[in-house]
Amino acid sequence: MRKLFLLFIVFAVLVLGIISFYNAMTTFSKQLNIKALSLSKINDTLAYNRLSSAIRIPIVNNPIDSIFIGAEQKFPEFLREAFPNFHNDPSVSIMGFGSNSLLYRWKGRDNRMKPILLLAETDVKDPDLSKLPQWTYNPFLGKISGGYIWGAGVMDGKAAAIAMLEALEASVNEDKIPQRTLYLALINNKDKNKSHQILADLLQNEGLAFEFVLNSESFLNEGICLGLKRPIAALSTSEKQAVSLKMKGYSPEQLKKKLENLTLKKRAVPTRGKIAANLLSTLTPELFFTDRLLFCNPYLFGPLINSRLNSDPLLSEMFDIDMEISMMQGIGTEINWLLPPDTDIKSFKEMIKEEFKDIDLVWEEPKEKRKSSPSAGFAYEAMQTSIRQALGDVIVIPAIKTEPGKTVYYSRLSSALLDFRPWTFDQAEIERLNSGVDHRLQLKQYLKGVDFYRVLFKNTLF
Repeated sequence: MRKLFLLFIVFAVLVLGIISFYNAMTTFSKQLNIKALSLSKINDTLAYNRLSSAIRIPIVNNPIDSIFIGAEQKFPEFLREAFPNFHNDPSVSIMGFGSNSLLYRWKGRDNRMKPILLLAETDVKDPDLSKLPQWTYNPFLGKISGGYIWGAGVMDGKAAAIAMLEALEASVNEDKIPQRTLYLALINNKDKNKSHQILADLLQNEGLAFEFVLNSESFLNEGICLGLKRPIAALSTSEKQAVSLKMKGYSPEQLKKKLENLTLKKRAVPTRGKIAANLLSTLTPELFFTDRLLFCNPYLFGPLINSRLNSDPLLSEMFDIDMEISMMQGIGTEINWLLPPDTDIKSFKEMIKEEFKDIDLVWEEPKEKRKSSPSAGFAYEAMQTSIRQALGDVIVIPAIKTEPGKTVYYSRLSSALLDFRPWTFDQAEIERLNSGVDHRLQLKQYLKGVDFYRVLFKNTLF
């Protein structure tokens, strides 16, 4: 009987091993097999100088100095002078909204085609005066040096906005007429998202529905995903969920340890959620064989997969539960969580309530939530095609944005809400971006970004 039992165990292990290897060997790439697209050359020097000039117009979140206050009024005039052919095209109309924000409409010939909407924020964070000595160059100088352009906004939406207009200027110069209508919103977000709300309401009141909405957040990551050498294009199709809780009776120090242990102990294996599974099934065929073996068999290797996810800088940010605890004067303690989109919020609240039965809990959630966008269909495929045609052999994944973004305001206008800007950063550049000091962008990266928008417009408008 014992021998029979051992034989059964060996047989079972052998069968599971065969199935595991079969799963790993029969998972195929979901990346579109597309070659780089050849584009007509633009004036590189002129493109660099336009971006440099834009950086020298200091649009900041909280303009106190008179120089900053006047900057946002000068920006529209600068754009007209920098991109004259696009601004003078008879099919282009411009309107202001919110806090000195601009909405462009490039009218297409076919009213039956849904328009597309692109978003970019042109303001930058207030300069931290204590950190100014750490900048190699003045953050509002737009200095071009050492193969980089330096300054506040070159790694963010401001550079994306100028790259979009550069691509549109090139399209008009080539006498292209769009078939589909394009809306481009350049948003001065000093009013803490009110301009986003105003724009969304305005577009909804016009009865518009968009094929997709593309915001200029998220980017390409290089050299930080499970040992892969190819860049990862994190095309965000979903985002973490924000949940807040207020309670009395515990200090922040008491709560932190208690809640960290609780959420980690009862956290589900993230690969079993629909959104996470979709992300990982796209990434898995590109992995080295040992990792592919693990990720193809989540029910066998769940703990090992969790360990690999937690050890990876890019993926751990997407799947981790982020928590911040702070004291609120006269209220008690406030806890803010950012939860992966697959999290069952109701079950999460019940878990917390079970731990704190003896006190009152006051929960808060955002009124609007971003739904996961499809990773199939016109919008996602157009983006994947454009990324690979313009930026080369990169891995495009339906990524999870690590914090709630601005696209949630446009949920009523489209089912395809995406985040992406075409800059490639390694870990050192990501740390530079997060530090708020010495922001810079490679000149060749900027030109690749312009090419991306040119290709995207070619694939969606013409």
